[in-house]
Amino acid sequence: MYYYEFCFIASALLAITLIFKTTSIRFVDLVLFFIFAAVSNLGYWQRSISRSLEHAIFAQQLTYVGGCFATISIFYIILFLCKIKISKLSRLLVILFSSVVFASSFTIGKTTLFYKRVEMIYENGTYTFSKDYGIIPKIFYIMIIVYHLSCFVALLNGIKRNKEVSIKTVTKLLVITTLGILSYFGSKFLLTVDLTPLWYVITGIILIVIQETIGVYDIKNSAADSILMQDSYGIVSFDSSYRFLGCNTRAKEIYPPLKNLIMDKKVDGSNYELKELESWIEFLQRNIKSVFYYKKNANYYKVESTPLYVNKKQKGYQLIFSDCTEEKQRESNLIKISITDELTKLYNRRAFEEEIEKIQSDGIPEDFTILSFDLNGLKAANDTKGHAAGDELIIESAKTLNAVIESYGYVYRTGGDEYIAIAICSKEQQEEIFSLIDNYSKLWKGTYSTGLSISKGAASITEFPDYSIDQLEKEAEQRMYKDKTRYYIESGIERRKR
Repeated sequence: MYYYEFCFIASALLAITLIFKTTSIRFVDLVLFFIFAAVSNLGYWQRSISRSLEHAIFAQQLTYVGGCFATISIFYIILFLCKIKISKLSRLLVILFSSVVFASSFTIGKTTLFYKRVEMIYENGTYTFSKDYGIIPKIFYIMIIVYHLSCFVALLNGIKRNKEVSIKTVTKLLVITTLGILSYFGSKFLLTVDLTPLWYVITGIILIVIQETIGVYDIKNSAADSILMQDSYGIVSFDSSYRFLGCNTRAKEIYPPLKNLIMDKKVDGSNYELKELESWIEFLQRNIKSVFYYKKNANYYKVESTPLYVNKKQKGYQLIFSDCTEEKQRESNLIKISITDELTKLYNRRAFEEEIEKIQSDGIPEDFTILSFDLNGLKAANDTKGHAAGDELIIESAKTLNAVIESYGYVYRTGGDEYIAIAICSKEQQEEIFSLIDNYSKLWKGTYSTGLSISKGAASITEFPDYSIDQLEKEAEQRMYKDKTRYYIESGIERRKR
């Protein structure tokens, strides 16, 4: 009968296609299904053309063994795609038990356990394989029912876990399972033509269709084709239409909002927690390979967008999270070093200029004040007591200025004995700052010197509303120099020429 011959040829071609197409060991159950389906269909075809009892029995054995192992393979494919894990021992025990039962088909014609009676009947020019069932076929039916029901349970579980399992794939597998039950039991009790061989072919076609998506949804497998896997990587995958395909556990740990995504659905930008993810996806849509940075608690993560490859073919896109906390800390330290004065640990002239640029860009705030300071007597200390004494004065003056001003702003060391501060303070607060600096300076006692003397000057936007920041800085500096001149006159010390 050409129907069985067609089904065998079709299933054999599908098996060859799948074997050459599949490269991952994870899909071994998929490959086994196609092989056993072809073996079973070979048995159906050979039984339809058999002319001897021996030939018919051998063909029947192929049909049973191939068909039963094909059903087991479908069962494990469904478990894998629905992300249901079973232990290796459980898997082994199921296969061993099933193999023992399936092997009983080799007793056909030798005992009455499988078939009580078998014979070839020639009638009206047609050979028919006639048999009376024994007890073992009943066990076969029970096992087939259990496998199919287990498939349905697994698929229902997959539907419930729509944040982890593709509903599209589950739908296709539901079609396969439903058709399998209808064809198997319909052929046994209602129809004269066995539809099981055709079911193998239809199932093969559907599995060929979803074979690529098996690789895409398997995050670890697809990522292996995209990057060198390490435990620290978080992987999030999207198909070519930017629908969510899944992510690994590490990605959820790094970016918890991923737990809210549903398989095969686009990211919902209305969810506030996913706004950042949506912005990353926008770069993917513009086909821009980009690098972003994401901060969670004290850790920094680099987020790289990259094509998603399966078997060397692009099937979508990935976001790859990698911990770059150490890198960021090194970068932060280098930046800090570049804007920090080594001796006093205050910010330096570069930091001051960067802050001024930022303020000019954002707008000068109310009560914005520039304060200018200069350490008196530094040259004399260096000349008479040594540079250690001079360094002591520089360090202690820096500590004094920072202690007084830190509540209002920042102090910067801009030269050997020169400091400048940016503060938000009123006229009264400015006067209080100067008073505290004088008091602290008089009380200070060091290893080499006793007391500090710091010249001071200030200019605020409140006092000079039409001034630019540069003009305020110059005004503060001029007032500081007037204070310095007063210091040298009052102390009777000859001021060194500047």
